[in-house]
Amino acid sequence: MEAIIERLKQEKQALTDEYKAKGKIEGQRWAKTALYRELKYAADGDVTEKWDEITGDPFADKILGDYFQEECEADPMLVLEGEPPRSPSEELAAWLDGWSDAAIEFWTEVEGQLHK
Repeated sequence: MEAIIERLKQEKQALTDEYKAKGKIEGQRWAKTALYRELKYAADGDVTEKWDEITGDPFADKILGDYFQEECEADPMLVLEGEPPRSPSEELAAWLDGWSDAAIEFWTEVEGQLHK
């Protein structure tokens, strides 16, 4: 049984890592075409903390909610779970972490050049 548990833990971590990488790729793609307002908002600290303060629901975000909803529709693992207030699945949380990291990294790279 211990071997099974260890295998499942490794698979769970691999799945989390996979979704974080997918989120980062999508965040990089998004950042290249984002409006200034959206990019500044997304990169202003950890955008996922903003949702936790309000509802914990990224799909309810006034600026990025529709975008997140659309991006996540095609993947059944990228969902909210539980009873209200619902929270992101582990996969969605990992995807959002990767996405947020990418947005912040992109903003950091371009922000200084905007003031020239």
